[in-house]
Amino acid sequence: MTDRTPRLLLSILLVCISAHVDATTIYRYKMPDGSTLYSQTAPRGGKQAGIVRVPPMSRAETEAQGVAKRKLEQDMARADRLAVLRSISLAAAYNDVCRASQRMQTARYAYMHGLVPGPGERQGTVGRFNRLNEAYWERIRDLQQEIDLSELDLDRARTEYERLK
Repeated sequence: MTDRTPRLLLSILLVCISAHVDATTIYRYKMPDGSTLYSQTAPRGGKQAGIVRVPPMSRAETEAQGVAKRKLEQDMARADRLAVLRSISLAAAYNDVCRASQRMQTARYAYMHGLVPGPGERQGTVGRFNRLNEAYWERIRDLQQEIDLSELDLDRARTEYERLK
Protein backbone atom coordinates (compact mmCIF):
# COMPACT_ATOMS: atom_id res chain seq x y z
CA MET A 1 0.00 0.00 0.00
CA THR A 2 1.46 3.36 -0.99
CA ASP A 3 1.57 6.50 1.13
CA ARG A 4 -1.26 7.98 -0.97
CA THR A 5 -3.72 5.10 -0.59
CA PRO A 6 -5.06 6.00 2.90
CA ARG A 7 -5.48 9.61 1.86
CA LEU A 8 -7.29 8.59 -1.33
CA LEU A 9 -9.65 6.29 0.54
CA LEU A 10 -10.39 8.97 3.13
CA SER A 11 -11.07 11.51 0.36
CA ILE A 12 -13.49 9.15 -1.34
CA LEU A 13 -15.25 8.53 1.97
CA LEU A 14 -15.52 12.28 2.56
CA VAL A 15 -17.04 12.80 -0.89
CA CYS A 16 -19.52 9.98 -0.26
CA ILE A 17 -20.50 11.45 3.10
CA SER A 18 -20.98 14.93 1.64
CA ALA A 19 -22.92 13.48 -1.29
CA HIS A 20 -25.21 11.74 1.17
CA VAL A 21 -26.01 15.01 2.96
CA ASP A 22 -26.84 17.08 -0.12
CA ALA A 23 -28.61 14.53 -2.30
CA THR A 24 -32.20 13.54 -1.91
CA THR A 25 -32.25 11.57 -5.14
CA ILE A 26 -29.59 9.09 -6.14
CA TYR A 27 -29.65 7.40 -9.52
CA ARG A 28 -28.69 3.77 -9.82
CA TYR A 29 -27.85 2.48 -13.28
CA LYS A 30 -26.02 -0.26 -15.09
CA MET A 31 -23.10 0.41 -17.40
CA PRO A 32 -22.63 -1.48 -20.69
CA ASP A 33 -20.02 -3.70 -18.99
CA GLY A 34 -22.64 -4.76 -16.40
CA SER A 35 -21.33 -2.79 -13.43
CA THR A 36 -23.77 -0.85 -11.24
CA LEU A 37 -23.09 2.83 -10.57
CA TYR A 38 -24.72 5.33 -8.23
CA SER A 39 -24.81 9.05 -9.00
CA GLN A 40 -26.55 12.31 -8.13
CA THR A 41 -27.04 13.04 -11.82
CA ALA A 42 -29.05 11.16 -14.41
CA PRO A 43 -26.96 8.55 -16.22
CA ARG A 44 -25.37 9.05 -19.63
CA GLY A 45 -24.45 6.01 -21.65
CA GLY A 46 -25.82 3.70 -19.01
CA LYS A 47 -29.10 1.86 -18.69
CA GLN A 48 -31.17 3.25 -15.84
CA ALA A 49 -31.89 0.59 -13.27
CA GLY A 50 -33.81 2.75 -10.84
CA ILE A 51 -34.02 5.86 -8.68
CA VAL A 52 -33.32 5.61 -4.97
CA ARG A 53 -35.00 8.19 -2.75
CA VAL A 54 -32.95 9.16 0.28
CA PRO A 55 -34.92 10.55 3.22
CA PRO A 56 -33.56 13.75 4.81
CA MET A 57 -31.11 13.19 7.65
CA SER A 58 -32.15 13.71 11.24
CA ARG A 59 -30.31 16.16 13.50
CA ALA A 60 -28.52 13.28 15.25
CA GLU A 61 -27.38 11.88 11.89
CA THR A 62 -26.14 15.32 10.82
CA GLU A 63 -24.17 15.70 14.06
CA ALA A 64 -22.76 12.18 13.72
CA GLN A 65 -21.70 13.03 10.19
CA GLY A 66 -19.95 16.16 11.45
CA VAL A 67 -18.10 14.11 14.06
CA ALA A 68 -17.16 11.55 11.41
CA LYS A 69 -15.93 14.32 9.11
CA ARG A 70 -13.74 15.85 11.85
CA LYS A 71 -12.37 12.40 12.70
CA LEU A 72 -11.64 11.82 9.02
CA GLU A 73 -9.82 15.14 8.76
CA GLN A 74 -7.76 14.32 11.86
CA ASP A 75 -6.88 10.90 10.42
CA MET A 76 -5.85 12.50 7.12
CA ALA A 77 -3.64 15.02 8.92
CA ARG A 78 -2.05 12.20 10.95
CA ALA A 79 -1.45 10.18 7.77
CA ASP A 80 0.22 13.22 6.18
CA ARG A 81 2.48 13.69 9.22
CA LEU A 82 3.44 10.02 9.20
CA ALA A 83 4.24 10.17 5.48
CA VAL A 84 6.50 13.20 6.04
CA LEU A 85 8.28 11.49 8.94
CA ARG A 86 8.78 8.35 6.84
CA SER A 87 10.23 10.41 3.98
CA ILE A 88 12.62 12.15 6.36
CA SER A 89 13.71 8.82 7.86
CA LEU A 90 14.24 7.32 4.42
CA ALA A 91 16.31 10.31 3.28
CA ALA A 92 18.45 10.12 6.43
CA ALA A 93 19.01 6.38 5.90
CA TYR A 94 20.00 7.01 2.28
CA ASN A 95 22.49 9.67 3.43
CA ASP A 96 23.94 7.16 5.91
CA VAL A 97 24.42 4.65 3.07
CA CYS A 98 26.18 7.29 0.96
CA ARG A 99 28.40 8.35 3.88
CA ALA A 100 29.33 4.73 4.71
CA SER A 101 30.06 3.97 1.07
CA GLN A 102 32.35 6.99 0.84
CA ARG A 103 34.12 5.94 4.05
CA MET A 104 34.71 2.44 2.66
CA GLN A 105 36.08 3.81 -0.63
CA THR A 106 38.41 6.12 1.28
CA ALA A 107 39.60 3.23 3.48
CA ARG A 108 40.31 1.04 0.44
CA TYR A 109 42.18 3.86 -1.29
CA ALA A 110 44.27 4.47 1.83
CA TYR A 111 45.03 0.75 2.07
CA MET A 112 46.13 0.49 -1.56
CA HIS A 113 48.40 3.52 -1.22
CA GLY A 114 49.58 2.38 2.20
CA LEU A 115 51.08 -0.82 0.82
CA VAL A 116 54.15 1.14 -0.25
CA PRO A 117 56.54 1.30 2.72
CA GLY A 118 57.12 4.76 4.12
CA PRO A 119 60.38 6.24 5.36
CA GLY A 120 61.77 4.31 8.31
CA GLU A 121 59.63 1.23 7.67
CA ARG A 122 62.39 -0.79 6.05
CA GLN A 123 64.98 -2.71 8.00
CA GLY A 124 68.42 -3.65 6.68
CA THR A 125 69.00 -5.18 3.31
CA VAL A 126 70.09 -8.72 2.64
CA GLY A 127 71.32 -9.09 -0.89
CA ARG A 128 68.85 -7.27 -3.08
CA PHE A 129 65.98 -7.63 -0.57
CA ASN A 130 65.05 -5.70 2.54
CA ARG A 131 62.80 -6.48 5.45
CA LEU A 132 59.86 -4.43 6.58
CA ASN A 133 59.76 -3.56 10.27
CA GLU A 134 56.87 -3.91 12.74
CA ALA A 135 55.72 -0.28 12.23
CA TYR A 136 54.84 -1.10 8.60
CA TRP A 137 52.83 -4.20 9.53
CA GLU A 138 51.01 -2.34 12.32
CA ARG A 139 50.04 0.42 9.89
CA ILE A 140 48.76 -2.18 7.38
CA ARG A 141 46.71 -3.87 10.13
CA ASP A 142 45.18 -0.49 11.07
CA LEU A 143 44.31 0.22 7.43
CA GLN A 144 42.71 -3.23 7.05
CA GLN A 145 40.77 -2.74 10.29
CA GLU A 146 39.40 0.57 8.93
CA ILE A 147 38.21 -1.28 5.80
CA ASP A 148 36.52 -3.95 7.92
CA LEU A 149 34.78 -1.36 10.12
CA SER A 150 33.63 0.65 7.12
CA GLU A 151 32.18 -2.49 5.49
CA LEU A 152 30.24 -3.29 8.69
CA ASP A 153 28.97 0.30 8.82
CA LEU A 154 27.90 0.11 5.17
CA ASP A 155 26.08 -3.20 5.73
CA ARG A 156 24.25 -1.72 8.73
CA ALA A 157 23.28 1.40 6.77
CA ARG A 158 22.03 -0.63 3.79
CA THR A 159 20.00 -2.91 6.06
CA GLU A 160 18.35 0.08 7.74
CA TYR A 161 17.61 1.69 4.37
CA GLU A 162 16.04 -1.53 3.03
CA ARG A 163 13.98 -1.87 6.21
CA LEU A 164 12.55 1.63 5.74
CA LYS A 165 11.98 1.21 2.02
